[in-house]
Amino acid sequence: MLTRIFSRSISTQAVRMSQEAAWKKLVTPYTHPSFSARMADLDNKLMNMKNEISSAPTEIKAVDWAAWESQIQDKALLQSIRKEYEAWKVPEVQGIDVKSVNESLEKAVKGAEVAAAVSKEDLPALREQLTKLKEEKSLAANFTFEEWLERIPGLDKQLRHEYEEGFFLVPDAEERLEAQDLKEVKKVALAGGAIPVPEDVANHIGDFVVAEELKKAEAKLDKMFGGSPIYEADKAASKAAAAAKAAHKHH
Repeated sequence: MLTRIFSRSISTQAVRMSQEAAWKKLVTPYTHPSFSARMADLDNKLMNMKNEISSAPTEIKAVDWAAWESQIQDKALLQSIRKEYEAWKVPEVQGIDVKSVNESLEKAVKGAEVAAAVSKEDLPALREQLTKLKEEKSLAANFTFEEWLERIPGLDKQLRHEYEEGFFLVPDAEERLEAQDLKEVKKVALAGGAIPVPEDVANHIGDFVVAEELKKAEAKLDKMFGGSPIYEADKAASKAAAAAKAAHKHH
């Protein structure tokens, strides 16, 4: 009997360690440190609550009313307390629907597996692009006008059009954008906030259209996290906020 219990305990512990290892490999690298810290704090609080509940007695001891009657002189008060105590009904604790919990967990695991597969497929290419961008960033200050035209398809055509239309001055939106503190913008981005961009800033540079690139990014996120309640709720909230902003702008 003890051997069976011990074996089951070891098996349970091994499964949990395996799950934790898989979680750290699939999820942790792509999770913001502040969110991980918040979840660790919540996990610690839940564990403390679990330990407190586990330490509570399983049965309520019967009250020795005779003993209290020998110590309390006000019999009427004691009878009132006893009547109220015996009339008190402890609500029945409802069990957890294990099936629905397991289904939710299975869905979350499948979602994590899809996200991990997409990340594994795309991350090498994204890292390569990021490396090239960093290299070009260090050289950009010394680019000639011709080199900029070469690196940005459609820029030559755009500049010719602006020249022919008489757009010689730098737009106010671009000046406001350039005036932003890059350190503050980076801090907002790392915290998961929306990067403040003037609404009237140009949405394209040459053939590069910002709206189209955002659609590509959103499609990638949908592929990775589509169906996740948290992701879908956040997406719906963003759409509602954008609609409200557009409606306010028209008024």
